Amino acid sequence: MQNNTTVTVPPFYNMKFTNEDGTLTSEAKLYNDLLNQVVTNNFNQSLTPPGATTSQITAYNDSVNVGLGAIWYNTDMDVLQVKTAAGIKTIMTS
Repeated sequence: MQNNTTVTVPPFYNMKFTNEDGTLTSEAKLYNDLLNQVVTNNFNQSLTPPGATTSQITAYNDSVNVGLGAIWYNTDMDVLQVKTAAGIKTIMTS
């Protein structure tokens, strides 16, 4: 069964990241701590890429809003695919 849980990463905002001596500010430490909690609590067992149909993946490939390296589980073909500069490549089959 596919897990469709959405993980919310803490929003990044315009903050001072380091003090004058190069150490992290309190805000940066808090952000890193929150991000670490999200990653640890949600990806400690597995990372599940989003499932999509072949037609959806084709649309993603044509979209400038989907960056290179995006990964999907093709639910029609039962394969893992990635967007590359040359197009969609199958990187794992079952």
